[in-house]
Amino acid sequence: MNKKMYFLLFSFLLMLPFVFPVINVNAEAIEGVTLEEASKVLTAEDEKLYKSMTDEEKNEREISIAENYDEGSILSEEDTIFLLNQAKNLKNNSGIELRAGSSSKAVSKTLSKFGTKVTLKGTMYQNIAYVAGTSTFRGNLTLTRNSGSLKKVSLATHHSAYGIIGWSGKYPTVGRVYKGSVSMSKTSNLNSTKMDKTKKYSSVLPSYTTMYSQATVTTSKGDQYTVTSPSWSRAQ
Repeated sequence: MNKKMYFLLFSFLLMLPFVFPVINVNAEAIEGVTLEEASKVLTAEDEKLYKSMTDEEKNEREISIAENYDEGSILSEEDTIFLLNQAKNLKNNSGIELRAGSSSKAVSKTLSKFGTKVTLKGTMYQNIAYVAGTSTFRGNLTLTRNSGSLKKVSLATHHSAYGIIGWSGKYPTVGRVYKGSVSMSKTSNLNSTKMDKTKKYSSVLPSYTTMYSQATVTTSKGDQYTVTSPSWSRAQ
């Protein structure tokens, strides 16, 4: 780890009592423990409840966590248990990838509603720093109008990062260490609307990241709906 990364990590650890004031921070444990390793504390009942969920329910839960926590928030015990289960099942889930570094995931979803039909396609990218450094994410999307008339199209790719920021009681304390997105809107009835945007951020302790893309469509009659891709996750 170079001097810049050490500085970022040291600065973050100094700030933890202010950003997450209720946590007992163990700096040594934080730096060395991933969500996958911390999942060893899961009980048989925790795993049984997780395995009873469908893939669709798991996807909806992961997006719900991404939408409902602000940067700097601490996850509830219930949501912590869910992410620990996700991390533990990395090797058995083709939608989740291991380790830091660069990777990509294709997006493709078609939806018909209010007399229109649209297809959202593209690729999501992320390049995650190990422990600390500069991470990036990118959304390259195209929304195609297959039928009907549109008035406005909004495209967005959302990125979340979570990390173990301490240990309090039975389970580790997981915090939302980053929340960001790239987006655009266009008022038109074009056959296709495109976005290709990248965002960088300084990341510290990103044990688990998730991404998903959305297209919000407004029809010529003023009706509105959203096309949401499956969540894509990776851990280190």
